[in-house]
Amino acid sequence: MVTKETYTTGTVILIKPETARRVGCVIKKPSLSDSDGKYRVKAGTPLYTSEALTEVGIDRSKALSDTEGGVGSAAGVLYEDIVFKDKEEEANGTLVINGMVDYLKLDSTIQAKITTDVETKLPHIQFVRGRAD
Repeated sequence: MVTKETYTTGTVILIKPETARRVGCVIKKPSLSDSDGKYRVKAGTPLYTSEALTEVGIDRSKALSDTEGGVGSAAGVLYEDIVFKDKEEEANGTLVINGMVDYLKLDSTIQAKITTDVETKLPHIQFVRGRAD
């Protein structure tokens, strides 16, 4: 059976991406699928560790989650959309740990997750109302 996949470049959520700091990370599959049945984590989603951060920083060998829980800490925001393949429980992604994120380019469901509490937990990331186009 042949399946057709269409790929596009995603929306650039960063303002001045050349000044942002990004690191590779592992992301856990979300517990709920979206309206089209795919498991996806969208660009700009705040990601959390499963344990408290130390002065050493993020343990990149441990998967990050799109939900906050326990003693975990906010680690950063996801740089691009991640769509999980069937039977895949973790995927590689890019974590923004420092920079300016264009709030208006985020999906409305992600905008709702950017609360004052999240902004406080991510002091090195600024959410700026830039341009929606």
